Amino acid sequence: MTIRNKSEVLGKLEGSQLLLSCMIAFVTILLTSHSITTAIIKPRLYDGSINELGRYSMTFDAYEYIEIHSDSAIISIGSSKMREAFDGQLLGQLDDSDHDFYNLAIAGDRPYVRMLEVSAILELKPEMIILEIGPTTFSSLATPVPESVHSRMAHLISLGSVDLDRFPNSVLNSTDKEMLPNSRSEQLNLLASYVPIAIEDTIEIYTNMPDVVVYDMMWDNDWEDFHFNDYTHMSREGEVLFATKLIQQLSPLLEVE
Repeated sequence: MTIRNKSEVLGKLEGSQLLLSCMIAFVTILLTSHSITTAIIKPRLYDGSINELGRYSMTFDAYEYIEIHSDSAIISIGSSKMREAFDGQLLGQLDDSDHDFYNLAIAGDRPYVRMLEVSAILELKPEMIILEIGPTTFSSLATPVPESVHSRMAHLISLGSVDLDRFPNSVLNSTDKEMLPNSRSEQLNLLASYVPIAIEDTIEIYTNMPDVVVYDMMWDNDWEDFHFNDYTHMSREGEVLFATKLIQQLSPLLEVE
């Protein structure tokens, strides 16, 4: 083999290895996304079973959780000040009664935006609602609302299937109402726009490329809890198992004829 031919072979091999590395990372994230969502995202962001302060982020998901799991909910609402101050776990330990304390405060919270959740909160029939009153409580917004506020409102409306017709113009400005997704079709289209290309189509595009090979590295019974430190990052045992599996897949590709 000449030096030129050898260089061409090595160049092609390096290109294949780079593409393979990218695809392995993509497929690994794809295959573990469901388990990560179940084991990490939901408890940390929604029900607080792992998060020390029992905080929430996606409020409508929190409402679903509360409806299923709590008969005596005490809910806090407010800005980041309330979010950082309200320790639901600690309050539950100090409370003599059997109440569940839920921190639904959000950074930059404004009543004009939060009113979209009023019906969902009332349907829970909580024991108590603790409301932070501060400068933003009585502050006004421009008409129409700024893009950042509009985006948050549109997202909340779509997640909670909020019916805007229930809000009179004296409460929800008609200009803002016209710009927000009201029908369920508009709401679903907004949520769908967050992922413009389906994952399945993306996989098909890459798997049809001649220099790309997709391997299933994670979806088998070899993986156990001790292979992960926090359900996301591998322990040393997990790294060893991953390396063993990876080298088995790479060895044929690394052989240069």
